[in-house]
Amino acid sequence: MAGARQQKSIQTEPLFLQHLFAANVRRVRVARGISQEELADRASLDRTYISSVERRLRNLSIQNIQRLAVALQVDPRELLDPALSDDPRFQS
Repeated sequence: MAGARQQKSIQTEPLFLQHLFAANVRRVRVARGISQEELADRASLDRTYISSVERRLRNLSIQNIQRLAVALQVDPRELLDPALSDDPRFQS
């Protein structure tokens, strides 16, 4: 359909997954009532690292994706799920 707003996706946005991951980490962290400092402590990462992840400045390693998922008590795949924004468990 001409003129229709194109939905953002991995095919249309080069940094789609990085931005999605950042938004989902923040969404889960806030819904769980965890500060960046506490998340950093749980994940054995620096607080400034968590901040830069949430600001979409980091290209994360798989190891750090796993650390964050474990610290947030979610499956790592959930942090890359576009539907997470609609999940009632993570509504703040």
